[in-house]
Amino acid sequence: MFLVIGFSLNGQNICSGNLGENIFTIGDFGSGSAAIIQMDPEIAPGYIYSTNPPPNDGYYTITNNMNAPQWSGLWASWLRIQDNSDDPEGYMMVVNASYEPGIFYEETVEGLCENTLYEFSSDVINLINIGVTGHHEPNLSFLLDDVVQYSSGIVPQDAQWHKYGFTFTTGPDQTTVKLTLSNNAPGGIGNDLALDNISFRACGPSAFANAPEDLVVCSNELDPLEIIAETINDAAIQWQLFDSITGFWTDIIGENDVITYHSDFNPGAYNYRYLTAGNAANLQNEKCRVISDVATVTVLPIEFTVYDTICENLPYLFNDEPILEEGFYEATFVASSGCDSFVDLFLTHVPEPELLFDHLLLDPLCFGDNTGAIEISNISGGNGPYEILLNEVDVENRIEGLGSGIYNIVVQDKFLCQSAREVSLEDPEEFRLSLGNDTTVNFGTIFNFDIASNYDIASGGWQGNELECMTCVQNSAQPFESGRYIFEGVNELGCQAVDSILLQVNELGDLFYKPNIFSPNDDGFNDVFQILSSSQAIREVNFFKVYDRLGNIVYSTQNRMFQSEEYGWDGRINGSPASVGTYTYLYLLTLINDAELTVSGDVTLIR
Repeated sequence: MFLVIGFSLNGQNICSGNLGENIFTIGDFGSGSAAIIQMDPEIAPGYIYSTNPPPNDGYYTITNNMNAPQWSGLWASWLRIQDNSDDPEGYMMVVNASYEPGIFYEETVEGLCENTLYEFSSDVINLINIGVTGHHEPNLSFLLDDVVQYSSGIVPQDAQWHKYGFTFTTGPDQTTVKLTLSNNAPGGIGNDLALDNISFRACGPSAFANAPEDLVVCSNELDPLEIIAETINDAAIQWQLFDSITGFWTDIIGENDVITYHSDFNPGAYNYRYLTAGNAANLQNEKCRVISDVATVTVLPIEFTVYDTICENLPYLFNDEPILEEGFYEATFVASSGCDSFVDLFLTHVPEPELLFDHLLLDPLCFGDNTGAIEISNISGGNGPYEILLNEVDVENRIEGLGSGIYNIVVQDKFLCQSAREVSLEDPEEFRLSLGNDTTVNFGTIFNFDIASNYDIASGGWQGNELECMTCVQNSAQPFESGRYIFEGVNELGCQAVDSILLQVNELGDLFYKPNIFSPNDDGFNDVFQILSSSQAIREVNFFKVYDRLGNIVYSTQNRMFQSEEYGWDGRINGSPASVGTYTYLYLLTLINDAELTVSGDVTLIR
């Protein structure tokens, strides 16, 4: 009997030691190329199997990919996932929960060992997408012989797999149990989930080999190495060695003690583990034993024979010394592992060939950018495969993303024979544009931008107020206030340039001409009174009123176009000539930006 204290994960008691083989041999639902398993696995008594996804309420499906064409009708609220393993064809169980509690999975396990700790667990994911509201959340129960032993609680809506489960100890004479996963939450909208890696395993104490350090030794090691099992006292042990040819673990006959010995010092990697159980009888039952961590013994060789060939006239670095002549050489190296290595080198030369290649240079499209490229082709001579170095860095035949500058191209064959040349990429003339000097304009004046450039401008974009167009190259603005205007132009090569201009706007009040005298004597000169302005910023005269010295209105008009001369005062009151003297006037104007402006003053009438 093992005495193990588990640790809490998601609120449940999960085995904190080592586990045995999964007694549920199909607990991960297997794998296969078909997106949907067509045969009913008959594993969920409370549900109906569906081969036409997505499953409706009370149905389930075994699938390996919810992105497959068979899932084209999947609801938008569901995740599109694969199973929880590294196997791209691994299957999982997708469940659309019923309205009433039902059994997702049930299996009876026989041949267990009494008084032995087991773990029953499953990976679960909430299938509702993050952010979707109004859906029930899954909630599972784990049952042992039809009695609830553990509940998962709400499975979070976080697009993540979660492991839930519990541990229990079989009683005296108990060798069979029925294990059940069931649904607690209501169905209808939500309570949709996927299950994978349903697991039922024996749980033992933490079991390490060499606690669990790996060993690295030299092949001239003489003394056998101890590999020590760290487990509870008096546990039954069976050491195993991994067979890299068959891919299986095999028992080491007679190795049942806490210590086993490694005595094979042929170079290679050797993997050890042990099976352990409370007694020898349980050790023979794969449903009752647990598996230790793996300890690896790596045996490094100490003798090497190297045959190598290099281009003549090139130094060959051997034991930090350059060799210029072909022949036989010996050296002793000390590896980082501490092993002394003896190396025999047989070095031969090949004559330096005439290595030929073509290159194509593509200069950067724009000044200062990285759109240049170098392409290497038609390599011949020497012995392939060939390696291309650009400024001492391995590259492919075509190197893109280059700026202007000098580049050193080296082509070398497998014997390091080389051909080198120096090339350069040149920047084109820098793309420049100018909007001219900062300037002053009158309020409401239409200002036409004049762009000077050393390239044809294909397109552009503007920033600023009251622009006629935001993407035109030729553009104008009618500013109401001072501001900076920025233009970013693009030429036909895609190069960009930018410039700006400050337009300083005069105040509107400084732009009026206010006559202070007029003579309505029908001589054709200065016969009508009205204020004048060359500004195009005035849209309408809301009203224009003239008052005598007593404050009486002698003339009034409204809703006139400002530039019209028809609304001016002709010096008459009710059709009769007004008296000579000084009169007061008041204008209310509407500007083109919908602002209103009041203008007032005095004018003297003479005859």
